[in-house]
Amino acid sequence: AWLSYFQAADTGFRIGNFKASGVVLHFGDMPDAISTGVEGQWAPYFNYSPDSSRYLDLFSYDHFLDQGKPVEGEADQQVALVDPRNGLRKQLMYNGPGQYADFADWLGKDIFIIGSRIDTEDGKSTLARIMAFRITDSSFTNFDLDHAIPLETMRRAGTGFGESYFNIIKRK
Repeated sequence: AWLSYFQAADTGFRIGNFKASGVVLHFGDMPDAISTGVEGQWAPYFNYSPDSSRYLDLFSYDHFLDQGKPVEGEADQQVALVDPRNGLRKQLMYNGPGQYADFADWLGKDIFIIGSRIDTEDGKSTLARIMAFRITDSSFTNFDLDHAIPLETMRRAGTGFGESYFNIIKRK
């Protein structure tokens, strides 16, 4: 869904145009995630591992529910990896303004991907990235789109990706 959504704004937004950074990073010890106290109401929007033992929470920190519909709120975003069986809620990443973790998807019990964007400092374009995380060895690899996407073309594409994504994950 992420690829097809952004292809409406950029025909070069294709999986073959994402290149590995060549660096494997380790996420090791993650800090405890910041709790907003309302995470439970976001359960329909969590992205669960295939065995449901863990989930990724991309939205409870920076969004709020307005009549049951997710709405962007805070400028900062926290992405949490949660293991409810062991009572762990860890901060996988913390994004400031202009940085977005758009989607997450599990590829197996111990591997998942996150699609993200970072707006350039001049505010004219965004850089897309797919991060592949492996829990078994606490590592991840970045795959960067080989070109920047002009923000003007994305604005012409219509509504944000978030609304489409919320509908997809709520149906799972």
